[in-house]
Amino acid sequence: MAIVKKRGRKSLNYKTDIVLERLRGESLEELSRKYKVTIHEIEEWVERFINGGKVSLKSKPQTIEDYELTQAKNIIADQAITIDILKKRNLLIDKLKKK
Repeated sequence: MAIVKKRGRKSLNYKTDIVLERLRGESLEELSRKYKVTIHEIEEWVERFINGGKVSLKSKPQTIEDYELTQAKNIIADQAITIDILKKRNLLIDKLKKK
């Protein structure tokens, strides 16, 4: 049986236990009553867990921001490479047209 915390910050393992119970099919209302947390909190934890795994449930989810920043940087790098390739292709086409 899980220990019920009243207020304040919730531990990573505490949130993970609740999320896993929800993913196993426990109702939001039942979990809310059992653990004395809001339905909104549970829904948020489940969403964050699904999006980022256990690490994302830390109280300061900087790792999610870091992950999203890394993903954005990867997209920008891919686009920069694509632009460079297209520019080189266009230069080659222009050279071939001039011949």
